[in-house]
Amino acid sequence: MSVNPAPAALTPLTPRQEEVKARFIEVRGTWSEAWEAVVRLDPDFLEAYLRFSAVPWRHGPLPAKVKEFIYIAIDANATHMYLPGVRQHIKAALDHGATGAEIMEVLELTATLGIHAMNVGMPVLAEVLSELGRRPAPELDARQREIKEEFTRVRGYWHSSWDDTLQFAPELLAAYLEFSGVPWRGGSLEPKVKEFIYIAFDVAATHLYRTGLKIHVANALGYGATPEEITEVMEIAAVLGVHAVTTSAPLLAEELAARAQPPAPAAPPAPAAPEQPRVLQELGSLAVGERLDRGTACLLDVPRARLSGRVGVVRLHRGQDGMQLGEALGGAARQRQRQRSQHAYAGVQAARDQPQRVITAADKQNVVETVLWSQDRYTGVCRSLDVLHRLREVITVLRRSVLHEYAAGKTL
Repeated sequence: MSVNPAPAALTPLTPRQEEVKARFIEVRGTWSEAWEAVVRLDPDFLEAYLRFSAVPWRHGPLPAKVKEFIYIAIDANATHMYLPGVRQHIKAALDHGATGAEIMEVLELTATLGIHAMNVGMPVLAEVLSELGRRPAPELDARQREIKEEFTRVRGYWHSSWDDTLQFAPELLAAYLEFSGVPWRGGSLEPKVKEFIYIAFDVAATHLYRTGLKIHVANALGYGATPEEITEVMEIAAVLGVHAVTTSAPLLAEELAARAQPPAPAAPPAPAAPEQPRVLQELGSLAVGERLDRGTACLLDVPRARLSGRVGVVRLHRGQDGMQLGEALGGAARQRQRQRSQHAYAGVQAARDQPQRVITAADKQNVVETVLWSQDRYTGVCRSLDVLHRLREVITVLRRSVLHEYAAGKTL
């Protein structure tokens, strides 16, 4: 398989791509942006998919609009909800003569899938209660018998898969009968077509509900469906896997097209920036370490050579809450907003017995000293990422101040 490197939307299709596209539209009667991306990326794959998906269109006995009803049920049901396919097949069904009421009936039939939570869950509850010796007697009361009779009358069948729901949740089953019975009371689709809708979403790869599938195959046959018709429903459901391609191929096409764009013209060179003072360059490469030595105070784990000139050092003391450092830094930032002309620097102090913070500012004081009592008194290691983040903020404030002073023409 070869994939075209850049399927740009404005690039004309090749003769091969045009041929596959025309054949697809002829057989399937529809086209979309997703198929456009697929044919541009790999026309051979689309042609193979067309042969696969066209089997029911070439040999199946179902009318075209019923085929589209099956596609709608597969795409719209709660286990798939593939909206591009829903829209495509709604349009195709209308083109084949379906009415809005018929399509709405398909959607109403498809909406019943959620009840399978009860069909699967209630037998498990009944089984566990039986194992514990706590399951109530299975005899039905008058209300339960009424619900069962009404279900059989409206839906045309009863199956043992409903027994446990009837026993443990009769009112839910009654409400579900009212909900699911709407298309059976007033819908226009043939009963066997209604059963085809149930078969479609039960057999689909996104659901695979065998109990319901068996029930509705039997029901469809009872309503006069042929094995060939039921087989065609399953053939239509079998192509659902192609949505892995139709959802992703357009994304692949976009990424390939973006990478195929010529690079933007280079911007004119920016004017050379004035050379930074050595001390500012050194601050830019400063690495904040988190290893602390024992003692009341220690330098950060960086070489003192990195702190040359009048920049000074950043100190980290131990034993107090890291929140104090954050509060002090916030105060320093606010002070700088009020006293920009003084190029203020922050100093934070915390006493062991009586913690307090003092923020100082001076025009030529190039020292930032951060005093912090660490919570870790035993290993001598500061593991607080917040502390490291705050220390980096101190260094950032210092770098900005040095740059400001340098830009003002002062000697460092």
